[in-house]
Amino acid sequence: MLVLVVDDEVCTRNVICEYLKTGGYQTIEATNGISALELIQKHPIDIAIMDVMMPRMDGLLALQELKKIKPIPVILLSAKSEEEDRLSGFEAGADDYVIKPFSPRELVARVHALLRRNTPPIITFHGIEIDTRSRIVTVDGEVVAANRKEYELLCLFFTNVGIALSRDEIIKNVWGYEITGVARTIDTHVKMLRTKMGKYSDHLITIRGFGYKLNE
Repeated sequence: MLVLVVDDEVCTRNVICEYLKTGGYQTIEATNGISALELIQKHPIDIAIMDVMMPRMDGLLALQELKKIKPIPVILLSAKSEEEDRLSGFEAGADDYVIKPFSPRELVARVHALLRRNTPPIITFHGIEIDTRSRIVTVDGEVVAANRKEYELLCLFFTNVGIALSRDEIIKNVWGYEITGVARTIDTHVKMLRTKMGKYSDHLITIRGFGYKLNE
């Protein structure tokens, strides 16, 4: 899972990212709302942690624009603890509101809880269906045998339709660590995945020298 951490304070970003990585998450950082919006269009981000008070574009405005691009869960961070401030955050579209100073461990727990609640039980793409509760994949109603990596690849592509994913991003999201022979490893798994997708395999295209993209 990839977490976008947006805060103009480098120390705050470092602490959050350190605890997230310990919790098994991948992270990507931005220093302001404008940079965050650029990243959300380029990377398969699953959830964002965003400070409210930032230069160039504050967190509330960035949150509203972000939700238009990709409706991922967003946790707002703020030193403002008044009820009106919290209500403004939720009205802007925040899924959670955490007051500074905060416990990094609790923040990671909130990330985990939000991701669990926001994972749809059924993910579909044309005639392919993924039941995330049972981890069963069906194509036109027929169950297909998908191993763990094929299943995780399929989930990654299905939740990022139309987004070009680099091989590095795929490795980080599915394997979670660096491996040797990156191109060969991913290409082999994608080749097997295409055979499982049947007549829908043409939607999963290769971007030469970069990675893959699932097109409508």
